[in-house]
Amino acid sequence: MTNVFISRDLSPDSVFKQLLAERDINVIGTSLIDCKPLPFGEINEVDWLFFYSKNGVRYFFEGLKQSLLPTIRLATMGRGTAKVLQDYGYTADFIGTGIPMSTASTFLTLAKQQRVLFPRAKISQKSIQQLLGATIKAEEVIVYANTPKSNFQVPFCEYLVFTSPLNAQVYFDKNQLAQKQHIVTIGHTTAKALNAMGFFNILVAKNPSEKAMANQILAYLST
Repeated sequence: MTNVFISRDLSPDSVFKQLLAERDINVIGTSLIDCKPLPFGEINEVDWLFFYSKNGVRYFFEGLKQSLLPTIRLATMGRGTAKVLQDYGYTADFIGTGIPMSTASTFLTLAKQQRVLFPRAKISQKSIQQLLGATIKAEEVIVYANTPKSNFQVPFCEYLVFTSPLNAQVYFDKNQLAQKQHIVTIGHTTAKALNAMGFFNILVAKNPSEKAMANQILAYLST
């Protein structure tokens, strides 16, 4: 049986797990990062809130001590984050593709020279902030800590699926890539981080979704 590791805690109805299970592929899903909320003070008056991740949404609204002004518009990196935003009673005014370059380019058409607050993790690539630079008036608030796990065991898996640069770094700080293992990433940001670690033969999902990551593995297996 083929074994697949993904650096994400999967829900019981995970599309990734379901698609691979249909092909008798065993999936091991666990994040290699511990997350915990960090307290933060009142936020400044801004034009936009831009959320990079689902955790960013959760920890921001759980720690928020004030009401949001009705004039503030909300943006998310992708559809998964926008869906979590709905759980808190908000609808995203902008939803990115999940790909930093295209998301930043489209978001700039709406937010140029406007005040944008980025709720983020303590360890973050800050991809949109880096890409937009001085074209927006960026602010940030750290709403949660993302600490690498030190005590974890991942059994041998033919496919290693990484959902963030930090997860990849944590894994390879402890493990080496075996000859019969293949690396899959959720997107090009994680792939570039792996390139910097010396890994280049990487399968990149067509879009940052569980379905796309699973299909990338199934397509490779079919060849």
